[in-house]
Amino acid sequence: MSQFRFIGLVCTVLVTFLAGCSGEDNVTVVPSELSLPSVITENVAAISYTGATVNASIADSGNEFIVAKGVCLSQSAAPDLNDTVYLSEAGTGSYSTALNELAPGTTYYVRAFATNTDGTAYGEELSFSTKDLTVPTISTAVISNITPATAISGGDITDDGGMSILGRGLCLSLSPDPTLTDSCVSEGVGAGNYIALMTGLTSNTLYHVRAYATNDLGTSYGNDLTFTTGLLQLATVSTAAASAVSYSTALSGGNVTSDNGAPVTSRGICWATTSLPTIADSCYTEAGGLGSFSRELAGLASNTTYYVRAFAVNDGGTSYGNEVSLTTLTMVAPVLTTKAVSGISSNLAGSGGVISTDGGAAITAKGVCWSLNPAPTTANSKTVDGTGDGSYNSTLTGLNPLTSYYVRAYATNALGTAYGNEVGFSTTDLVNPGPTVPVVGTSTSMITGSSTASSGGYVSSDGGSAVTARGVCWSLNADPTTADICSVDGSGTGFFGSTLTGLSGCGNVYYVRAYATNSTGTGYGNQNMVSTGLVATVTTDDATNIGYYAATSGGAVSDDGGCAITQKGVAWSYNPGPTIGNPHTQDGGDAIPFVSDVVNLYANRTYYVRAYATNSAGTAYGPEKVFTTATPTTPYLGQNYAGGIVFYVDGTGEHGLVCTTTDLGSYPWGCEGTSIATGTPLGSGATNTAAILASCGTANIAAQVADSLVLNGYSDWFLPSLNELVLIRTNLAAQGLGSFGWYYLSSSQVDARDAYLYSFQDGYPLPYPKSAMMPVRAVRAF
Repeated sequence: MSQFRFIGLVCTVLVTFLAGCSGEDNVTVVPSELSLPSVITENVAAISYTGATVNASIADSGNEFIVAKGVCLSQSAAPDLNDTVYLSEAGTGSYSTALNELAPGTTYYVRAFATNTDGTAYGEELSFSTKDLTVPTISTAVISNITPATAISGGDITDDGGMSILGRGLCLSLSPDPTLTDSCVSEGVGAGNYIALMTGLTSNTLYHVRAYATNDLGTSYGNDLTFTTGLLQLATVSTAAASAVSYSTALSGGNVTSDNGAPVTSRGICWATTSLPTIADSCYTEAGGLGSFSRELAGLASNTTYYVRAFAVNDGGTSYGNEVSLTTLTMVAPVLTTKAVSGISSNLAGSGGVISTDGGAAITAKGVCWSLNPAPTTANSKTVDGTGDGSYNSTLTGLNPLTSYYVRAYATNALGTAYGNEVGFSTTDLVNPGPTVPVVGTSTSMITGSSTASSGGYVSSDGGSAVTARGVCWSLNADPTTADICSVDGSGTGFFGSTLTGLSGCGNVYYVRAYATNSTGTGYGNQNMVSTGLVATVTTDDATNIGYYAATSGGAVSDDGGCAITQKGVAWSYNPGPTIGNPHTQDGGDAIPFVSDVVNLYANRTYYVRAYATNSAGTAYGPEKVFTTATPTTPYLGQNYAGGIVFYVDGTGEHGLVCTTTDLGSYPWGCEGTSIATGTPLGSGATNTAAILASCGTANIAAQVADSLVLNGYSDWFLPSLNELVLIRTNLAAQGLGSFGWYYLSSSQVDARDAYLYSFQDGYPLPYPKSAMMPVRAVRAF
């Protein structure tokens, strides 16, 4: 239908029609009695803001050809063909004409018309008014999926008020009839249905909700609905068994397996000498999150029983794991060994001791004692060589020539004095034909840096002439002398320490000998070797750009240990102490500072990250950094949501699958010997369950238990398919999320005898008799 000024068109049609009635045959036309059509304007319907529909009919064509018909429109009475015209298709009978491009809130006059060769006739005049522009009309959607912190509602905009919807969403408040001045969730623009997720709610609280829609004239609200959020649950945490128990320390920890809908803000372990310790007792606390953690308990008393519980804190409060106990070791005397005697002369010798454990109490005295008789004690001759454990050196003085002695190291703590193994030796003859070169021994050499090492020596005899210089010499060739590179470490007899400098290369072997010089010459000690090259020293950058599923870290190699860096990067894990056995980056084989992308993470999860650098001496790690990924507003893997733990989210980000947080028990698949058509793909678990129940009437089978389950307000659970179990293992169990066993039964059959059992231990499907009892987890879609 078209809208235009009509008179010219009618004239053109009439001229054409009349011309067709004349011709060169000189036919005489006898005109009949002409009459106008009879047209009726019946009604105006479907009146909107900018349009309406006029229904009309031609009761009588006047026995003439109807050239045109339609509707005349004007804002003044008696509209005709000089006003706005809407044409309808030619012909007689009833017709409807749609009027458009009208102005809102305006009164119009309309008349139907029909034109034949005799002229134009009009129907009755009708008037109508278009709808006034107004605010939108909207209703609030039913509230669903209520949890302690979230809920879903929405709205239905049935009338946009004649203008575009500029904004829509939900408003919520603790008081009735919330408005835009309260807390609101925006859900875009446009009319029609929409849904909205409300987050950050307070548990066990009554809320009022109204949908809203806004156009240029203002905002309107839907009906006020109320709902009460769920009651927050405590997190689920278990306590790790105590290990590495000593006199004053032990190792324990825990595993937070579920936050039960409220993120864990902190976690740790508490201990006390009384049962059921709480956070009011001695505690270690760290950042929250799911997964395992461990910590050393320090400052414990020896020979004492302690009780330990892990704890986790969320908005629901503090929950505790199972209680474990430990008893610290009882203090004992120190354990030590006696060093071999060296540098023996007629009146001097060197020895010492190595204290491997202090017995749980500080070492207050240590040294060596000796005697002419076996089993010397501190009542005999002795040295006093300080306190503390570890290795120490001693010098035996005042000895007699050509005499046999027995020597033992000793160490004293609060419980008494202990002795090392007994070592025997004999002094040399008192020979003094004149000065000789000094007698010196070389200490063990150890690499300490990319270009340094530690060594030293013991001058047991000055050879009858004062030692004027002593130290160590080193070279890439055997038997270094003072003609090579040497340190100078004082003078006189006794022990001395030395530092080797200027070492180079990676894996280069240097030969080391102590020396001592007097007026007679230089004496050399035994030769030992040291090989250059240490693991690198590396630092770890703090995590930045932390998102839902990725973050950024990196590091720098502050010292390559003297060996070329072959690889570097960062390693991360949801457990402390990540290594290159965990996910890691490879950021090149140089010592340049680097930035690394930490990817494929899980949302709302605590991770540990360390930089690493590898050279030929091994792999070194930087300090550990801890961060927690962000929490999305939509469902995410590992979240306690929709009655279970999310293990799959589809491409919309709004829908997926959850499994129950615990096993339902062990049940048979059922009907062994009956073949039931099932599938293995993702999404087939629900239909598999229905197929099993339709074909197998055996009571208490896995599919029936899952189908009849009512948990956390949901009753649409089913037995997962094989591929759904694969996703549960991949996305939850293998990531340390949830608490799972070794095997689970699927709803997918192999054949009439066997169904698929899936191993969470190694990730393989196994055919298993349908009559066998196996663990079951239920699944539902959201």
